[in-house]
Formats: sequence, C-alpha cells, structure tokens
Amino acid sequence: YVTETPNFCPFSWATVSASWEISLAVTCHCGRSKAKVKAIAPEPVPMSNTVWLVTASDISHDALTVAQANGQKFGVSVTYVESDLFANIQEQYDVIVSNPPYIADSERDVMDDSVLVFEPAVALFADDAGLALYKAIAQDLLDYLKPKGVAYFEIGYLQGPALLGVFGELPNVTVELRQDMAGHDRMIKVTRK
Repeated sequence: YVTETPNFCPFSWATVSASWEISLAVTCHCGRSKAKVKAIAPEPVPMSNTVWLVTASDISHDALTVAQANGQKFGVSVTYVESDLFANIQEQYDVIVSNPPYIADSERDVMDDSVLVFEPAVALFADDAGLALYKAIAQDLLDYLKPKGVAYFEIGYLQGPALLGVFGELPNVTVELRQDMAGHDRMIKVTRK
C-alpha cells in the first residue's frame, strides 16, 4: 500500500539521526510481508554513512519463504523471522512498519471481490472491529521500539479515532494520524520520546 498511499512511506515522515546503524522491522502478521519488504527496502536508502539492518516478520511461513526468495532475487539484505506479532522477536528497533489485518468481519460485504478472492482471510480480517491486533501490538510495542524510535501502521479508514486512543494510552509517545489520497484515515505514526 506504499504505492497507493505515498504518505505511508515511513521515510517521508522520518527524521533520522546521524546514526551509523538503523534497525528496521517490517511486520505484517498476514502473509503479505514479501511485498512490503520490497516496497520499503528495495535498495539502499539514500543516506550516506547509514546502514539499515532490516528484519521482516510474518506469521506465515509460506509468505516468508516467498519473501526470502524475492529478497535474494532483488539483492535485498533482510533477516526473516516467523513470528506471531512480537512472539519470536528478540531485538529493539529504531523503526517499525506494520500492516496487520485490520478489516472488521462486518465490512466483508462492502469489499471488492478481487480482494476476497486473492487474499487469504487471515491477511485481511481481525476481531474486535478490526482492532484486535493493534491492541495486542500496543501492549508490547515499547518493549521493541527503541527510545526516540518510530512505528508506522496502516489502518482501516474507520479506525483513526479508536487507534489514536489505543496508542495514545502508551506512556511517553506522540501519535499522529494521516489520510490517504482519497482523504480517508489510513496511517498512524507512533513516536517514542
């Protein structure tokens, strides 16, 4: 969705310090990490003297296998971790980019058939009006986000106010909401102080 919502690109929001190493986690929890990694880390980010250490995680072994093959094909240096959210993650990161399933089951009837046919349900739908995985991520986010780190989340167009509240309850963070090209709420940025 980086191409559909250019303001989602974390580097358009990020202010990166002059650090020599920046760790980036791409978490999908949905079987779609292969596309996200290529969209976010297709080539070295144009910042001199900066090394990006990229980790991609997904709950789907099959998706990670495809992502790894694509990474090798395109020369992307990424560490791949099969993980249910943060379950198998061991490090803290400067940047976390996440696109978990966020569609409420009640929205199934208004979805385009092409999405329902080509995407597995586990990649699309989440309990609690689509908020369940965000709430689970929020519980552990500060354990994995370094001080002054930034986390970016794609969200459903009806979820902005609720997710401002979910992430806004975390201590010592600022939370921003951004819209997509159609003017719908689509992205949340959480910055740790």
